Amino acid sequence: MASPDVIVVGGGVMGTSAALAVARRGHRVTLLEQFAIGHDRGSSHGASRILRYAYFEGPNYARMVQQVAPMWRAIESDTDSELMHRCGGVDIGPRSGPLVTGALQACQELQLEHELLSGTDIESRWPFANLGELAGVYQPDACILAADQCVATLAELAGRSGVDIWQNAKVTSIAFSDHGVSVSLDDDTIHADRIIVTAGPWTHQLLTELNLPLSVIRKAVLYFDVHRPGAFDIRRFPIYIVDKHDAYYYGFGTFGHPGVKVGDHLGRDVVDPDHVERSMRRDDESHVRRFVRAHLPDADGEVLRFETCLYTMTPDEDFIIDHHPASERAVIAGGFSGHGFKFGPLIGEMLADLAIDGSTDHDLSRFRLDRFA
Repeated sequence: MASPDVIVVGGGVMGTSAALAVARRGHRVTLLEQFAIGHDRGSSHGASRILRYAYFEGPNYARMVQQVAPMWRAIESDTDSELMHRCGGVDIGPRSGPLVTGALQACQELQLEHELLSGTDIESRWPFANLGELAGVYQPDACILAADQCVATLAELAGRSGVDIWQNAKVTSIAFSDHGVSVSLDDDTIHADRIIVTAGPWTHQLLTELNLPLSVIRKAVLYFDVHRPGAFDIRRFPIYIVDKHDAYYYGFGTFGHPGVKVGDHLGRDVVDPDHVERSMRRDDESHVRRFVRAHLPDADGEVLRFETCLYTMTPDEDFIIDHHPASERAVIAGGFSGHGFKFGPLIGEMLADLAIDGSTDHDLSRFRLDRFA
């Protein structure tokens, strides 16, 4: 069998997107995934992810959402699937806090349809309570992405496009030369002209020579039984993020699994990705339960389901998308800091540009490695 032109390491949303983008340009691609496609040990699994336009982290991210949303729609069309579920989104917090002011700025700069609501307004529309002096920005175009289905669909398209997908293929080392790259597995070595590394929480382990400033964070996700199921139907209940100073709580209506999904975006439980406690600890529930009890009392039922997810965090919570400093043959994507999933197809195109053409027309200045120098 001929050696691939490009090896992609990591089969989550970024790796499957990159492999698909490279293959569609006519190149031979081998995708290496250390577990099975769709596994639950990393960052790409679960029933749902947020796709939001009112991006409080900055209007440049909101512009990226505007670019990637049509790409998701094209993938839906190509596969006759439904991956995006429009339900609207509301960002809630102090009126002068970063969440509300940032979401409002993004809506205004990109001329997005939106409403600035008082806490009382929010409570009159949806089953929130005790919002006091808080305010909110409602943007009706936000969607739920069906995460597991998204990854499976991208892998299906990649396979259709000729990508050779190796599952249970753990990479142990990567070496560069003037002639290409060599990737060692437990019992094999593969050679290629170029490589794209999208290894999620395992990025630092594979690229120890770079001493990347990445922290892997264990995140707890809980599904609570509800007292009024109809109130949390996604046709009427939006995605939400709530700024509680010590935490950003987020959640969804009923989607994918029984109950409503609630998580804390800001927790800092640093872990080794190979040794993660996957069962629910007492403190996983306690602080999320306090939020639910105080502000979503109709969701204060028993925990029906518990999941863990891993965030790979950079110090500034911006992504890493760049060439390896030692070799233009290697491209790195990582540090998606709990908000990267939605951008998968767009980042896949960026990575294909860098790997095949050596550069991209997309603005990657915010994502370059040298910002950590």
